[in-house]
Parts: sequence; C-alpha cells; structure tokens
Amino acid sequence: MLIKIIVSSFIFFTFFNFPAISQNVIDFNGTWIGEVEVLYSTQVPDITGERAKIKLVINKNNVELYTYRTNLNSRGKYLTSWKDFMRDKLIISRYKSNAVITGMQSGSDEKGNWVDTISIELSQTDRKYASVNFSKQSIDNGKNVSDVFGTGRLEVVNNNNR
Repeated sequence: MLIKIIVSSFIFFTFFNFPAISQNVIDFNGTWIGEVEVLYSTQVPDITGERAKIKLVINKNNVELYTYRTNLNSRGKYLTSWKDFMRDKLIISRYKSNAVITGMQSGSDEKGNWVDTISIELSQTDRKYASVNFSKQSIDNGKNVSDVFGTGRLEVVNNNNR
C-alpha cells in the first residue's frame, strides 16, 4: 500500500506542475524595454516594416505594457510619452527561460464595438536580454479583423526585483 502511495505521489507531481515548486517566478521581474519590428500586418493602413518601442514592467504576476507614442498637440508640437495598454488585463505564464503574456479587452467607439487580443512571447537569451514575439488581433463589429505580428529584442533596464 505504501508503495502505491509513493508511486501515485510521484506521478501526481510529475504531471501536475505547481508554479511555486517547479518554476522560478522571479526570472522576468523588472522593466524590459526594446523595439518590435512589425513583420506582418493586415491593419489599415498597413504598418509592416515599422518599429514599435515597448516597455514591459513585470513584478511577480503583475504585468504592465506600455507603447511609446509620438503625438502632435494642438500647438503643432510633437510630444512623446509612454502610454499604457490593456491596464489590468494582462496575464503572465512562465516556464524556465520563457514567458507568455496574454490579454484581451473590448470596448466601443464611433465605429462600433471592438475586441483586442494580444500575445507576447519572451525567451531570455541571457540575464540582460530577451527575444520577443508580439501579436495582436482586433475585430470590429464582428466582421473586420486586423492582425499584427512583430519580433524584436528587449533589454532589462531595471531589475531591482530580480
């Protein structure tokens, strides 16, 4: 009977990973900044070939995503700033040197209802850098779908939490 319990426990812990036991949950903690080059886009207008500067702030299970924007203000002056994206909607999953961040949100504007879905895949190449794949899919009014896919590299610039 004792052997069955030991074997059952071994099988249970082999097939069911517990994050606190099997994964190092601090690997990606910190502020990551870099660029993503858009390789594929069905967005109108097409943004293939453009570069998007992004910042990820990761602290355990909390993730914040920012994009760097340049806007023309009412005085004709260009202003640049970090703008948050999908605040409180992002979920992170980690395994060894990789992490996947996903998020979904919906809303409405003058054109109607829309839904955005993003996925960010990170692979640490060393303690300072991670390669990144970024994809976003949007649908408006249940019919017009736009896809954006990019790849790039992020650098950890603040790793006080690591």
